Amino acid sequence: MTDNFVTAHANASPPRNWSVGLSLLGCYMVVAICSRYLLVNDELYYASLTNQMTDEQIRQMLAVNKEWIWFSYALLLSLLVVKLFVIAAILAVGYYIMTTRWELRPFLRTAIIAEFVMLLPAVTKIGWFGLVQPSYSLNDLLNFGPLSLGSMVKLDATESWLRYPLQTASLFEVAYCLVLMLGAHQLAQLRWRQAARLVGFSYLPALLVWVVIVMFISVSTS
Repeated sequence: MTDNFVTAHANASPPRNWSVGLSLLGCYMVVAICSRYLLVNDELYYASLTNQMTDEQIRQMLAVNKEWIWFSYALLLSLLVVKLFVIAAILAVGYYIMTTRWELRPFLRTAIIAEFVMLLPAVTKIGWFGLVQPSYSLNDLLNFGPLSLGSMVKLDATESWLRYPLQTASLFEVAYCLVLMLGAHQLAQLRWRQAARLVGFSYLPALLVWVVIVMFISVSTS
């Protein structure tokens, strides 16, 4: 009976992965469109960039942005799909090292579910600048990091290469790791201690490497 249940559960996994994944992509698309049309407009660009660019340069930049807006949405969703598979693969490799068994499907579902947590900062940004702080600049949008170390310092006065790690170190990232642990516990049938070890020795080092890469790029381009 247990074997039949496990088999049925495995057979039911793909549709749920697809449905939850499509729901995630839909939510990201809605949030991206809301951010674009509720928070960003031509006047904001002119007000924020008037000291750095001429009106003609700003006008040309806006024209290019509008021409490629749907491509940017498609690129966002494509990068999100890549991220989900990369996170799932990282967890699957860690799981293989721990158990010598290869499982990707439960970790892909875990990555999809956990990614909903990463929607919360964007939703918070829309609510904050739409309701609490209706007067803002492009820098305010870029430097907004709710519940992060970046929110405790003045990012404008911080070195550019430090801004990304300060924004990444947030309670949302902690919640993301906890959801990964929960997924490893429930979907991959790991004990809590094993799930914590899996996330701690696979995802967190990968996140650190990514942060270092972004910092290096920031230093190189600044």
